Amino acid sequence: MAVKHRIRVHQIAKEMGMSSKEVIEGLKELGISAKSHMSSITQDEYDRFIELVTFKREIERRKREKEEKIEKAVEEKKTEEKKPAEKPKEAKKRKPPKKEIIKAKEEKKEEIVAEKVQEVAKRFEAKTKEQEEISTIEPMFIPIRTRKPKRRKRKRQVEEIDIE
Repeated sequence: MAVKHRIRVHQIAKEMGMSSKEVIEGLKELGISAKSHMSSITQDEYDRFIELVTFKREIERRKREKEEKIEKAVEEKKTEEKKPAEKPKEAKKRKPPKKEIIKAKEEKKEEIVAEKVQEVAKRFEAKTKEQEEISTIEPMFIPIRTRKPKRRKRKRQVEEIDIE
């Protein structure tokens, strides 16, 4: 007797990028009983389910495309209605050439870099001065603590009791 390959609902959900609940609902539409994510279905049922899902996705895609086309057409009509007769072109303000703009930006960058370099140099000088001051200080005698002295245990005194 041939054993058919069975597939779990959660595996199908993972493959299709769906939740297990959505897969179970789709299986119920086909009349296939599946109660939980651990339910298993045969290969034939799996193929039927895949066909159903691809069919539904294709329908949804076509609906979206239609809606997008309609929205585009509506937007085009609105923009056409809003456009009054063309106005005479006003004299535009002359923009400086791109080369001048680029040069100005480069100069600003150079100024910023120069300022940062100066700040770093000041910090470096301050640190070196501090290090020089520290090295010129005479060394002090700092006593080094050695190990702790051992605590001696007290001997317990034992009382002698006369037993008569």
